[in-house]
Amino acid sequence: MKKIIQWLAKVFDANITVIVTVEKEVIKLASNHVEGDLRIDGHLVVTGKVEIGKGLITYSEGRITNGSV
Repeated sequence: MKKIIQWLAKVFDANITVIVTVEKEVIKLASNHVEGDLRIDGHLVVTGKVEIGKGLITYSEGRITNGSV
């Protein structure tokens, strides 16, 4: 399909501009420890164990839930 559209654009002398935007940020940790605040916008999937040393704050549908360990 892409080839046909490109061919038609060439035949009819049409100027077609294709803009592709890819945004992805990958963070690889040098160690198993993160110092300071950590914010994740999006989904978080953990395939293992989560250990919380102090407290946990969750945001759900505009409400703030304060949990403690």
